[in-house]
Amino acid sequence: MKLKDLLNNEKERAYLYAVVLDCSGTYYVDGLDKYLCTMKLIDETVNPGSSAKSGPQWVTATMFAENASQLPLARKVGSVIRIHRGQTKKNKGRMQLNCDVSIKGAWVLFDPENVVAAMATSSKKHTFTEEDKLALKKLRTFATTYFRRHELESLGLQEALKKRPKDFDALCYVLSVEKRKGLVHVHLCDAHKVVKLSIPAKRDLVFTPLTVVRLRGVDYDLKGKADHIVFQDYSNALIVPDEYKSAKSLCASIKSKTAAKEVQTQVKLVEQPKAVTVSKLLKKRADFPVVKLDDVISGKSKKKSNFYRLNLSVIEMGPTNPADWVRVIDTKTKKEYWRV
Repeated sequence: MKLKDLLNNEKERAYLYAVVLDCSGTYYVDGLDKYLCTMKLIDETVNPGSSAKSGPQWVTATMFAENASQLPLARKVGSVIRIHRGQTKKNKGRMQLNCDVSIKGAWVLFDPENVVAAMATSSKKHTFTEEDKLALKKLRTFATTYFRRHELESLGLQEALKKRPKDFDALCYVLSVEKRKGLVHVHLCDAHKVVKLSIPAKRDLVFTPLTVVRLRGVDYDLKGKADHIVFQDYSNALIVPDEYKSAKSLCASIKSKTAAKEVQTQVKLVEQPKAVTVSKLLKKRADFPVVKLDDVISGKSKKKSNFYRLNLSVIEMGPTNPADWVRVIDTKTKKEYWRV
């Protein structure tokens, strides 16, 4: 089933694959006594770049659950979601897709990368046939092509400060991340402004220095701090892959001569090489080939050499319980991995 099939056809149960254009955080609604999150979904038939300009540019999906952990919290723009037993209904004249996990609804979330294994799922087990593999592959191809050609909708940080909307979506470059006293302190910027964001560590959002993120539903500090933005319950931060047009455009703009001086200074500060002390042991091993983490995991590195080096940055460690996972990133591919 494609998204266009939902526009004029109410179905009690819908089964489909779609690309995540946007995703809110999970939040609790008292009147419903449930948690929910909302998504903007696109595919080849419904998207902002389609020729049918008069029709909707995406389909809104609202996911419901009795527990926040049962909801799909997308981490990246371009993630692929499979929705099973979704229900379509009209809301204010537009068709909307609802999926209630507590009423037989189900979902599976996939990374934009070419990995078959699901990132998250609403149930312990899910079917995945050859037909599913083909559908996932086709949608990933569409998503890659689409996001390499089209910009993501956002509001500049300086413009948002002037207009002061209720909330806004922003495309930002992550300058630095620091965890302190149960909070994650993030410095971000676009071409015209540098801002600070502090959120509870329990929100479990991924901020990686020197990458681009799309902030959903943020606002400036109500106390009037022009360099502080705040998260709402429904706010979210989605990673924008480097190859997407929006990421490339933002990176080019913050490094251009037209960028604000403060932005230029901060970007140079975080991107300039830092001096390190090289031990005698490291000097002896300087000639070892540098390999990617992918090759180590797959075993390819053994074919090249018995000795090799890895360039890794540890993003997060802990808590002290060894059963917990550690998230690391390959500095060359910028891919994230979780390992015990």
